[in-house]
Amino acid sequence: HMEGMSKELATTREDRRILREHLAETKSNHAAQAMEWQWERSELRAALEERTVALALSRLQAADFEVQSHSLSQQLRTETAKLAESSDSARAAQRERDSARFSLSEASLALQESLQEAASLKQVRRELLAQNDALRLRLQTMAPTSAEA
Repeated sequence: HMEGMSKELATTREDRRILREHLAETKSNHAAQAMEWQWERSELRAALEERTVALALSRLQAADFEVQSHSLSQQLRTETAKLAESSDSARAAQRERDSARFSLSEASLALQESLQEAASLKQVRRELLAQNDALRLRLQTMAPTSAEA
């Protein structure tokens, strides 16, 4: 009976040893797996932080782009207003030039008419002077001379 108990005790000791080894191996495996998971989590955290930084940078760039876009839009509106003002000034200057050309054209026509009228009046004057001379000559020929009287 002792021998049976001794054998049983040895078996129990062996079972416990095996169980302890198994537990140690399991603990080791769990520890290794926990370390692996911790490593993966730290890699995921690093990737998340990297993406968070990239997103923040993208947002800053977008805000900067929006500010630049607003500034360029404002400059475009200002330049467009200046161009419209310049265009209005150019149109007004063109109207003044056209008006001056028209006035000059009218003045030129009036001058031509005046010159034609002056030429016509000179012709009438010549004709009147010629008639006056003819009448004077006739009067002289009709009037008695002082010797005849």
